[in-house]
This record gives sequence, C-alpha cells and structure tokens, in this order.
Amino acid sequence: MWAMDAMTHPLPPLKDLVDRWAIHAAQIQASFPGRPMIEGNQLRSDDGGGSWATLDVVDADHAVLRAWDRDDFRAPEVPIGPELAQQYPAWSHPYLPNDGDRVPTHLLAVWKDGTWRSAGHEGMSEDSLDHVLPMRSVSAMATSLADLVESYEGDSDEDIDDEALPPEEDEVAAACALGAGIDAGTLATLLRHPGLDAEAGAAEARKFTDVLG
Repeated sequence: MWAMDAMTHPLPPLKDLVDRWAIHAAQIQASFPGRPMIEGNQLRSDDGGGSWATLDVVDADHAVLRAWDRDDFRAPEVPIGPELAQQYPAWSHPYLPNDGDRVPTHLLAVWKDGTWRSAGHEGMSEDSLDHVLPMRSVSAMATSLADLVESYEGDSDEDIDDEALPPEEDEVAAACALGAGIDAGTLATLLRHPGLDAEAGAAEARKFTDVLG
C-alpha cells in the first residue's frame, strides 16, 4: 500500500513520458552518438556531468522513476536501501530499488493506478527537473532541444538560423506524440541542423517501441 505521507507527483502519464523519452533519445543519438539511452526496459538519461534520470518500466501499469542532480544542493536525498523502509515503513511497492541499491537519489516516484507518487520528500527544484528530466514537459523538451542543437553547432562548421530555435511547442508536442514511431524526415525538421544524423536518431527512437508491451 502507499505510505500515508506519499504524495502525488506532477509528472506526465507513463505513456507520454516514454514517448517523450524516445524523442529525447533520438535527439541525443543524432547529435552525440554512442550514448544509448535504453537497455531492456530501463530508460536512461544523463547530462554527461553527473546528473541523471532512470525509468524502470515493469509494464504499462507499473514503473519506477529516479533522478539525481549533482548541482541541486537544496534537494533532500531520498532514503535508499533499508533506510527507505525504516523512514517510510508503510511505503511498499514490489518494484522499488532493492536493498542493495545505494545510488544517491533526489527523486523517487512510482507509477501505479494511473498516478505518480513519491516517497513523501520534497523532491527536486523545478529548474533541476527541467535539466535532468526535460521529458516532464513539452516546454522543457523545446528548451532542451535548442540547447542541444546550439551545443552541436559550436562543434560544427555548419551554421543554422538561430531564429529557428527553440522550435514551437506545438511542433515539439506533435513529434513527442509520435514517440518511437518518429521517422527520419520529421526528426530532421525538428532538429533544425543539417549536420545532425536524423537516420541514427530515428533508429534509436524505434528501440522504445515495445517498452510498454
């Protein structure tokens, strides 16, 4: 059962989160290849500097989301391993990290009964969530895409019209709705930069096809 102090967390529904994760992974693979963001049913994201998020999907009705921002000093760490059970004795879920998991975590949320709930902690700041988990909103996805393309542009001889960034949120939302089904042409338009490998990005997105079964 849920702990009395568990709180509903304002995250998108699991399907939307997975679809957006597929698009985020496509963007990363198209610009900085070699950073796989899915292994089995574990989805991963990191900024290359120590901040990360993982989503362990059991099925369409059960998943566990964890995140950590190395720069969010104000966020309390979630108890882990045995400490989680000690601090929240009523908090139980068969898919929580096991007792041997000692990875520091700022956000721990469980998807069950169509709702995200967290273990009664304050969690991360809005800015940290946008940085570590841009998939939580279309607005954060658009900003993340603009940052990624501008970062790539700094390492490339090819230029783009900066006024094309960030893309309109409705365009990002339409791409996110495609999820794993996004094609290279649509992704190329979204990415804005001719030097990005949209084919590789679309191939990465397809790996998310069966995540929810």
